[in-house]
Amino acid sequence: MVHKSKIKTPGSSIRENGASTETSSFEDSFTEEVIRAQIVARLAKELKLEIDDIDIQAPFTSHGLDSLKAFVLTGELADWLGHALPATLFWNYPTVEALSRHLAAKLITWRTASFVHHDVSTVLEEIEALSDHETLQELAEIKKKSKA
Repeated sequence: MVHKSKIKTPGSSIRENGASTETSSFEDSFTEEVIRAQIVARLAKELKLEIDDIDIQAPFTSHGLDSLKAFVLTGELADWLGHALPATLFWNYPTVEALSRHLAAKLITWRTASFVHHDVSTVLEEIEALSDHETLQELAEIKKKSKA
């Protein structure tokens, strides 16, 4: 009989037979390119410009962005991403290119932090649910893997 770990690994879930299945997050679809396209589309709409008129390397101010419109766009991006964003976002990252790169990196940080918190809680619950015998099996498996 092959011993299958009952403790979930990051990014997985457990079926009744003990096999793991990969899970994914909606946030995984937020690549830098997707974020850039959203910023360009929202900026063009807010400033009443054509998408092709937005230069991703030019400062937002060169397109006519002012603080009120930046505030509105920050709120829209925060809602779309599902995370709070600072009111100074468009000033701290003054081009589409810089902002999309920053937000893509932030999403990785947010996903990691969320994942670690969720994963630790899940693992602790699973450890508490193990019998003494199962705990010893898990420890023996970990010890065996660490020697390999």
